[in-house]
Formats: sequence, C-alpha cells, structure tokens
Amino acid sequence: MRKPTISSLLKESAGLMRRQFEGIRETIPHGGTKGVAVERVLRKFLNDQMPKRFKSTQGFIIDSNNSLSPQTDVIVYDAFSGVVYRASEDADIVPADAVAAVVEVKSVLKKDALRDAYKKLSACKQLRKAPGSGMDQQATGSPLSSTATFGAVFAFSSDASLKTLADSVEELNLEYDSLLWPDLIVVLDKGVLEYGVEFFSGSGMKGRMNPPIDRDFTIPPWFVRLAILEAGDFTLNHFFYRLMAHVVFYPYRPALLPEAAREGVPNESEIRASYQYNLQRQLVPTPTEWFKENKPRPAALFLVKHRGQQVGYLEYYLWQDGAVVSLLGDPSLSKLLGQVLADPQAQVFRPPGDLRQMTSLLRLSIDKFRAWKPVLEKKTPFTFTEVTPQDIQNL
Repeated sequence: MRKPTISSLLKESAGLMRRQFEGIRETIPHGGTKGVAVERVLRKFLNDQMPKRFKSTQGFIIDSNNSLSPQTDVIVYDAFSGVVYRASEDADIVPADAVAAVVEVKSVLKKDALRDAYKKLSACKQLRKAPGSGMDQQATGSPLSSTATFGAVFAFSSDASLKTLADSVEELNLEYDSLLWPDLIVVLDKGVLEYGVEFFSGSGMKGRMNPPIDRDFTIPPWFVRLAILEAGDFTLNHFFYRLMAHVVFYPYRPALLPEAAREGVPNESEIRASYQYNLQRQLVPTPTEWFKENKPRPAALFLVKHRGQQVGYLEYYLWQDGAVVSLLGDPSLSKLLGQVLADPQAQVFRPPGDLRQMTSLLRLSIDKFRAWKPVLEKKTPFTFTEVTPQDIQNL
C-alpha cells in the first residue's frame, strides 16, 4: 500500500467528487435540480477541508449600502467574526466584510455559462467593503493581509478545451473592469485558467496573482499573463491551494453592524429615569434637580489664566459620594492632575465634539480641590482664581 501524501489525499477527494458528479448527471434529469446537487458537492468538500474559521454556504451577500449580490453558489466567509443576517437551508445572507471568496459552480462550462459566471462574480466583487483599519486583526504573524474577494468559476466538465475557454476569457475581459475578473477558472480533471505575473525585465513568471486589495493599490512594474495550467487529475489540488493562499491572509474583522442596520429605528427616545455610578460602582438615582435640568452646576470653580489671559475654567462637581473635575478650555487636564493627584485609577475623558475634559469619579472633597490652587500655581505656568458660577457669563 502506497503511503498517502497531502497531494494524493486531495487527488482522492477529487476522484470522489468526480464520482458524485457522474452519479448526479446519470440519475437527475432536471437541469436546475442537477445544478443544485453539483453545488452541494463542492460546498461539502470545502466545509470538510477548510479551517473551521471559514464556512462555505450559498445565498446572498449584502454590503453597508444595502446593495445585494445575485444568488451565489458558494460563499466562503469568516464564520468566527462574521455576522449572518439571515440563515436558512435555502439561502443565507452574509455581510460583504466577512466574505473572503465566492465561487460560481457549473456542471458543464460553455461560453454562455462562463459569461453568466462573469456577471455574477463581478456583482459580488464590486460590493462595498470597509477599508482596512486598526480594528482588523491579522490572521497570521505576517504583515500580509487582504480583504479583497477572491472569485472563481468551478466546472465539473467542459466540452471545450482550455485553449478555447481562454479565447472566451480574452473576449469577456474586454467587457469588464479588471478588478472584477474571475481570479481562477477551474475545469475538474482538465486544469485551470489563471493569471501570473512577470517583471518587465523578462525573468519569467514569478508567482500567481491574487486579487488586488483595493483600487488604490501600488502599481507594480509587471506584466499580468493569462495562463493555462493543464493539471489533469490534480486540478482540485491546485484550486484548493489557490483558494487557501488567499483566505489564510483574510484578517479577523470586527463584526460591527453598519448604521444601515438601524434603518427604521427612531433616533430619539423618551428618558424616564437617570442614574449615576457611585464610588462603589453601583448605579444610584441622579438627584432630581440634575435630572430635570440636565446640566449640573459646579460646586467650586477656578478661572484659569496664562500670562494674564483667560484660558479656561477648572470646575468641581459633586457626584454622589465623590466628585468629578472638569476643565473647559485649552490646558491639558491630564497634565494638571499629574501634579496634584496620585490616583492610578483616575482617567480623563473628552466626549467627541466637546470642548470639555472631565475626570472619572474621584474620592475628592471640595476642600482638597481648593487646596490644589497653590500647588498648581507653583508647578505650572497658570494662575487660578476662585470664582462662583454666577460670576461667569454664559457658562
């Protein structure tokens, strides 16, 4: 008995798929039903072989603009961090940001079937994806990452030769934006059509090309070659290798729902009660006067000056069993706190679009707050004059 290898194991899987396909072709007369059965064979292979992070399904892809793909035979998406908007036996709906690859499956690949695959794959590839951000996490230790959608055509057979199919590909490529072309065209047991790259120095093809990450990619000085690979019984090996070479670098993307998910939800709600955290980290009711006015008044206030010019207000607010210090103006509240407060848990917040900086809840009495004045004047270039809120207009 010959010792199994990675290549021979995949080759055996291809043989099993081929036998299943032949059984479908011989026992199912209806074309539509036959097509569904053939798609199921490929999805099962992928779900059995791919890392469990990825799942192969059928259905639709939707982006943050609510643009929807055509019904797609095979959608490979990140099942660990992707949201499924609709799950059913007939058709899932998955977000574009989670989709790493799509495959159009054909029982027999002819020119009309290839044209149909181009149309559907291009619609999937042009769906909007969120740009890469610091919230994405690399799937490997490598800095390489791609959020592009890999697109493939997978046929179980074809009456045409790979060279004849390549002629059709050349024609169809003239009709579509190159970013929307299929990245791989597979005919099981025959081979594949794919793209390789060659630098203008003429040193020969140096690797196979996966889809560019985005429309702003750096333009390389190379030729892109449409190539025919007569892989025979090892065609499935090459297809799976190419697919995994892309999805392995697909980053973990945060499963944040787009704002479109709230469409139809009112923007304003009725406030019925208000609470604050106390020093024990328990929520307790907000004092009635604060809740109704929605703008508490400071219990103590310093006017902050620099070289005689007013630059801000340092305010002390009673907050349940503690206090919050706020600074309205240009000085850095964090730097001021560093001179007078040795509390490692104290933090400074600045709400978006707000000029006010404010601390977390502090264990600080009003007398200790007033005692900050001489310390700050000694350690900073500012002067602090205590005033009452009534002395400040339009506070």
